[in-house]
Amino acid sequence: MTRDSRSTSNHQPTAQVSHEPLERRTLLSGGASNLFARTTTADLNNDTFPDIIVAATGRGRFANATPIVLMGTGPNTYAAPVPVAVPAGAGESVAIGDVDGDHVEDLFVSGSRKASQGATNPRSPLVLQGVGNGTFGTAASLNVPRVAGASYVFSVGDFNADGLSDVVVEGGKAPKQTAVIPGGRQLLLLMNNAGIPGDPQEVPVAMRQIVGMIVGGFGSTTGADLVLGGRGGGGGGKGQGLTIVRNLGAGTAATSIPIPESFNLITDAAAGDFDNDDKLDLVVASRGGANRNGGLTFLKGNNDGTFAAGGPVSAAPAGTATVDVSDFNADGIDDLLTGPAKARGRNTFVSTLQYILSTGTGFQAAQPITVATA
Repeated sequence: MTRDSRSTSNHQPTAQVSHEPLERRTLLSGGASNLFARTTTADLNNDTFPDIIVAATGRGRFANATPIVLMGTGPNTYAAPVPVAVPAGAGESVAIGDVDGDHVEDLFVSGSRKASQGATNPRSPLVLQGVGNGTFGTAASLNVPRVAGASYVFSVGDFNADGLSDVVVEGGKAPKQTAVIPGGRQLLLLMNNAGIPGDPQEVPVAMRQIVGMIVGGFGSTTGADLVLGGRGGGGGGKGQGLTIVRNLGAGTAATSIPIPESFNLITDAAAGDFDNDDKLDLVVASRGGANRNGGLTFLKGNNDGTFAAGGPVSAAPAGTATVDVSDFNADGIDDLLTGPAKARGRNTFVSTLQYILSTGTGFQAAQPITVATA
């Protein structure tokens, strides 16, 4: 399935509006310990209603030990959660992409921190082939090699504009001879080769810490851009910031653009066209500073890798820590899906999810999604 920054086969800005977020026109996703990937949205069965996949939230009576799928049954209403079978300890992060080009969404999940060491790396991200009805096949490892100090945070996107989904993984500290900055990290880029991620290519980046990644089209013509959250790279000052990596498909020739906006602790980020100008914007979830207990900041995109100064999203519920994107009312404008850092008391994480509609000029009050009971 062809992916670029303006359209895909199942998200077109026309009268027949899909509910798939604009960020996924270049494939949004994330990975192991990726703070930016605790939910993901897509129309998994082509019924025009957005579906939601929620990552594993732990164990216990009110937690889900594996990822779960919420199939949309109507406007902001969902069927009872259906668990996805993954190896024990896997699935704390989730992402959607079409790795084999069959126009059916596949599911990527983080690897397991609990699996015993074997011939393969248990923390490598995994992929589950999509069936086309909201269910997925058996999890298969992407076989990312073990790297000392790597977090294996990952993202999926078409980084060379060939219409195939590639994978990028945080690969630990870059060797001194290739590091962009002292103590800088490196990415492992797995370019798609006829439906199979290839051998990792090392790409050093100007970041000393990477807590999450998202992918979007911010004006690049060579493929999807990668947004890294964390420390270093010139963005964030003494706190955490965001850096856009462009031309990632060129490997070591990739360039970085720091976003001059500082956050105390970034907990999530998402990209979408929230003001209906056909340019991707960013919404960042963070804690500390103006968002003491958690909240959202909107950064208007200029379609050249730069953004206007951030402003608060006052419609975000108190304590918001997660954010995702879909078109929840089929008006062609991207909306927000929000959640807390974790559910409290007898609440499940799913029961705390809320959507925030965008009018193109602002955001409306948050509303809970309706989920059927099992």
